[in-house]
Amino acid sequence: MDKVKILKLRSYKITIAIALITSIVTISQFVNPQVLSILRRNPESLLSGQWWRIITPLLVHSDGWMQFAINIIGIISFGFIGEQLFGGYKLLLIYLAGGLIGEIAGYIGWDAFGAGSSIGWCGILGGIIFLLFKYKNIIIPKMVYIIALYYVAGLIINVIKNYTVGTIFFVIVIVLQTYTLRQKNNCTLADNVLATYVILCGILLLFLHDIHGVAIFGGFLTAFIITKFK
Repeated sequence: MDKVKILKLRSYKITIAIALITSIVTISQFVNPQVLSILRRNPESLLSGQWWRIITPLLVHSDGWMQFAINIIGIISFGFIGEQLFGGYKLLLIYLAGGLIGEIAGYIGWDAFGAGSSIGWCGILGGIIFLLFKYKNIIIPKMVYIIALYYVAGLIINVIKNYTVGTIFFVIVIVLQTYTLRQKNNCTLADNVLATYVILCGILLLFLHDIHGVAIFGGFLTAFIITKFK
């Protein structure tokens, strides 16, 4: 596995397509709120035959503009790295796998009426984490490390909604961020720290019955399968 390099935008056509399609559909929901109603998770509607609701919640955002903006940044940040590591179509498979597994978890009662693309980028992040464990020569831009640290902490804080816990997590993130930025000559150790952090946070999210934990491990497992049987 080679070092990750910043290439031309055409090298990231799948990531750009995911971000563009998601943006178009989400912006249309702000123009016409009925779009959100038609595409979001709804167990009764799914059981009545609206089969598309098993995956279309990835395309809309039930919590508005801020959720949309955060998720697009996540898709682009992790997608660019993931597409360089896996290739475009495998990245799409990992994105959809994380999304689908997350949607199923939502429908069984963990978040039955929500919507958003965060479980998609969680799937990609899980796939990247698998490669960090598997290979020792992957160098990922430090900005992506930092985004991963804060995004995963944000997922947990959003579930727990506790000021003390939130403060503790942000202190942990700041310490890890400082540590990562200082690892100029030991990227493998920084990789292991990030991978361990995401896995532990993913386990905590599973314990809290949050769909993002399922999505992270769904992406991790999908990456294992496609690298094992390629």
